[in-house]
Amino acid sequence: MAVLERHFESYGRYMPLFDKGCFMKMTADWYLETGRKELIPWAAINLVLAMTYRIVDDVPIEEPKLAQCMRTVQSVTTELMAWSGDILGLQILLGMVILFQGTTNPQLAIVLIGSAIRLAQSMGLPSTRTSHDWDESAQRHRVFWIAYILDKDLALRAKAPYTQFDAETDLELPEPCGDDGMGILESCTGRIRFNYLRARSELAIIQGKVHNFLYSRRAQRLSEEQRAETKLRIEQLLSNWRSALPQELLRSDKLFQDFSTISVHFVMNMLGLELSAFGRDTEYSAWLHACCNLSGLIVLLVNIIEFPDQPSVMSDWSLNLRIRKKFDQMNAKASKEPFFLLRVAHELDCKASGQVKRLAHISSLNHQEAAFSEPWANPDLMFL
Repeated sequence: MAVLERHFESYGRYMPLFDKGCFMKMTADWYLETGRKELIPWAAINLVLAMTYRIVDDVPIEEPKLAQCMRTVQSVTTELMAWSGDILGLQILLGMVILFQGTTNPQLAIVLIGSAIRLAQSMGLPSTRTSHDWDESAQRHRVFWIAYILDKDLALRAKAPYTQFDAETDLELPEPCGDDGMGILESCTGRIRFNYLRARSELAIIQGKVHNFLYSRRAQRLSEEQRAETKLRIEQLLSNWRSALPQELLRSDKLFQDFSTISVHFVMNMLGLELSAFGRDTEYSAWLHACCNLSGLIVLLVNIIEFPDQPSVMSDWSLNLRIRKKFDQMNAKASKEPFFLLRVAHELDCKASGQVKRLAHISSLNHQEAAFSEPWANPDLMFL
């Protein structure tokens, strides 16, 4: 319970995915239940634990207690898609999106947010016409805006279309200063309070316009003058959004009251060193840039298998050998997470090798067989 309390007193306060009172009651009821227990509430409990470990405590994703919570949540993904009794399934999906945003595979978050938005739409969350009591209605609105924020954020990162269109909702933005205090962020001096959820929702609206103006198919057909004009418009929108934030939150005077100038400069220097370290090439960035090469390798191997008699098969095979050598080097330095596409490439390589060997035998190119006898990377090393 202490871990759950920490979540609702920190991250869960300004990103109110769950209502604290309802969630704590659900948790107590689940533990008191003696019969067959439902999986969805158990997944919700594990989700909040995982979010606390990851976001509040900054626990590494490989930490056993965090990994176990995430496995528990992922094990009910199918049930979440069909959960329609209340918005709990949707809340869990959105929590999974938040967690997977910070992993080396954000693609899963992109897939999940699409499903979450469709589920929210089927439940009528984007509409004010759905009648519920005030507390439930307020929570549904907060969940919708969190989904909206995640949808726009991930779409902009992927430079892909978002799922929730502004024209398909008639909800008002969260109140600047709600009575329940949900979504409210305070300055360290305690003199400024503002609605973080509302500010992020306003930024998400701008993010949607960024996609429309810069990355959409229609935007690609704009002239250089029109593109320059839209960029200026976006800059103005961002400037207006930033200027509307409380200035004390941008640069708190209390920071300089509590610490000396030397201490502040020292911390800034340390943060600068950390940022410079993050700028170096990592295993993730190397594989990210190699994805297109791996896709090309698979296409090349399939082409050799399907059309072994084509005139360019020998040059294609030579290119395949060079690409293989590069992936062997990368694979030797990789971590131990299984990489599915490398196994696919290994299987295709074996088939393509057989086709090319057959062609070489028919063409009496026995001097090439030494080049084909080299095996693909050891399957035991096929890990990231």
